Parts: sequence; structure tokens; C-alpha cells
Amino acid sequence: MVQTINAVTPLTEARAILADSFDLKFSKAVERATDKIFDRVKDKIPEIEWPFYAPLIFQINRLKKEKDAVILAHNYQTPQIYHGVADVVGDSLQLAVEATKVTQSVIVQCGVHFMAETSKLLNPDKTVLIPDSRAGCSLSESITAEDVVAMREQYPGAPVVTYVNTSAAVKAVTDVCCTSSNALDIVNRVEGDTVIMIPDQYLAANTAKKTKKKIITWAGACEVHETFTAGDIAELAHHYFSTDSDHEVAAFTVDAVYRAEDRFKGLPLVAFEDVAALYPPADHDLFVALSYTKLNALRREKYLAARSMGYRMASYVSSRASILNGGAIGDNCFILEDNTVQPFVTIGNNVTLWSGNHIGHHSTIADHSFISSHVVVSGGCMIGEACFIGVNATLRDHITIGERCVIGAGALMLGDAEAEGVYLATGSERSRVPSSRLRKI
Repeated sequence: MVQTINAVTPLTEARAILADSFDLKFSKAVERATDKIFDRVKDKIPEIEWPFYAPLIFQINRLKKEKDAVILAHNYQTPQIYHGVADVVGDSLQLAVEATKVTQSVIVQCGVHFMAETSKLLNPDKTVLIPDSRAGCSLSESITAEDVVAMREQYPGAPVVTYVNTSAAVKAVTDVCCTSSNALDIVNRVEGDTVIMIPDQYLAANTAKKTKKKIITWAGACEVHETFTAGDIAELAHHYFSTDSDHEVAAFTVDAVYRAEDRFKGLPLVAFEDVAALYPPADHDLFVALSYTKLNALRREKYLAARSMGYRMASYVSSRASILNGGAIGDNCFILEDNTVQPFVTIGNNVTLWSGNHIGHHSTIADHSFISSHVVVSGGCMIGEACFIGVNATLRDHITIGERCVIGAGALMLGDAEAEGVYLATGSERSRVPSSRLRKI
């Protein structure tokens, strides 16, 4: 029986399946073969964790040669993929271009679905594989070929300019593709005074400001990019880092397609695609200022992208917080005033503790979690990855909160919470008696 592994397969289960076919022991031979790779990731992957990843990296690199395969990895991949097994790295456009240059017969696309489709369009004679066919892009999925046909009927004769981050089906019913860098040039070159520009509403709006042509837009957006803007969280982070840390804020960054201004808070606002060239990782740290949107997935996405670029991730810990755990705090953490972190607490990477929380002794908060204000975590609790815990929630001692759990505001947790569970407190209902009839108030 063939056993399938995908993105939701528990890690221990996936590893057990692979162990039936591959030697996943950390031997001296594996250590020697992956030694140079570890040098590239040692500031991103703790040495104690390397024996877990090294055998997998070794076997993947061996299989590439055996199967005549090349791995193309998007910038947002984890360090062990980006530095360990990828042959070509870059953004979606770079990968599409490089895909036409590879000599191998098999292309493994470590990215989202439209990227794999683009590689196949450009390499029809090659086999193109994607590790998880469900890996989607909210921007690409915001429009269908039928939507494009309907727009053509509404605006007959208007050429359709399509952003490269779209499905093959959408590309098939449009006139020309563009990237964020050549969008204006493409729009100005196509015939007609009216142009349909899809699906990114922000790219279309920014292009419309620079051309004399009328731009017809589609209300599409990438959830990751839309959220990663110079907004309230960035402004708040700027305040805390500037007034209560040893860091000096040099600039802000946002994805190029959503960069409408050149400055924010009096500082340069640069394209995320250019940030490493303008502010090299060797000389600068980076902090991802995002909240818990999409259950922390967006903050995790940009955090991993920045790490893959080689950045050290800055953390902010308020001088008004009581940190008593010896500094066992990961990177890209945001710990605000009046938090009490007791001894023997472990806080992972990319964790936010808003103001006024109590984190009890011997508790662990795993990576990418968000703890709202005035939460009580009693001693010995285990909070899994990417959890959200709402305002005034209380966790009794020695319970486990599974990964990707939502604990609602005011909830009282007296036992373990299953992974991906939602636990909500009952909200107060309005009394039938109006306030004007209360005698003692």
C-alpha cells in the first residue's frame, strides 16, 4: 500500500513512513556530507536540531541526482529547504526565468500552485512536480477564467494585462502577462486607451497613477502582501524600538506592489524585494511587525522569508516587563509592558505577548503564537505553535494547548485543548430590564 505524505501529515508520522525506505540516521557520513550546509544555516537552525534535518537533506540531495531533478524554491521557504536542498532560489518571476535554463528532466517547484504551472508552461517537455498541490495563492485564486471572459464582454476591445501571479487558465484567456516591475511599460505599449488589468487591485491602482490610460481593475489581493503593510503594528513597533531599545530604526519595508509612498514615519519605505540590497543582512537586523491575521500564518510567512534572506531577527522586550526566565526568548518576539515571565519559562520564535500577561513557571510558548492582554498562563502549561489566546483568558496549571488553537477572550481552560480547536467563552446577553429601572445604580 502506498502511503501519502503531505503538508498536514504529523511530522513524526511522516518521518516513520520515510524511514521504511530511507536511512534517516545521523551518521558520520551524513554529518560530513552536510557540513557545509550547516555552516550556512547554523545561525538559523540550532546545532542540537541539526541531526534531525541533516539525514533528510542528505537523502533529498541524493535523490535529485538519481532522478535527474532540480529544486526551485521560493524565497518564503524554510531555511532547511532554502539553504539545504534548493538549487535555484528567488521570487516567482526569478524562478520562472530560471526554470527555462535548467538542464534536468524533472523540476520540483517548492512554491505555490501557479508557480508550478508557470514552470510547466515554459518547459512543456519537462516533468514538473509540486510537493503539495494544495499550496495556493489568495491572489491567484481571487479570479477565474470565467471572470476574465465576463470582463471582456463588459469592455469589448480592451486588452487584458495579467499579473504573472495567476493560474494557467486565467493566462490562457488574457492578452499579455506582466510583473510588478514592467507593468507600467506593458500597459503603455498595448493598444487602446482602456486597459483591463488583473487581478491585483493595488498594482492596478499604482499603475493607473502613472499612465494616461483608463485602467479597469479587479478586486483581488494577496492576503500576505495586503497585511504586510506599514500600518498600525509597524507604527507601534517603531515607537517601542525607538524609545525603549538599543536598536535604531533605519527603514520600513513592504512588498513592491503595495508600496504607494517612499517614506513612512519620516524614514525610507523600501520594497521588500530590494531590502537586502539596500540594507544588507550583514549590517542590519529585521523585525516583522504583523499581528495574528490568518492565525499567525502571515507573520510566520514573512518571518521565514526574512530568515531565508540571511537576516538576524530582532526582538523587542519592554524594560517594564518582568523577565525572570534567564532570557529564554526566541527571535522576532514582541513583548510589551507589564508582562511577567516567571523562571523556567521558554518562549519560542516569533511570539507576541501583548501587555499585562502572566506566564507561569515551567511553561512553554511555541513559535508563532500570539498572546493578547491580561492572559493568565499558570505554571507548567504547554502552548503549541501558532496559537491565539484572547484577552483575559485563564489557563490552569499543567495543561496543553494544541497547535493552531484559538482560545477566546475570557475563556477559562481547565483541561487540555486539542489541536486546531476553538474554545470560546459565553458572551453576556442583555437583560430584559432597562438600565433606567435599576434602583441601586
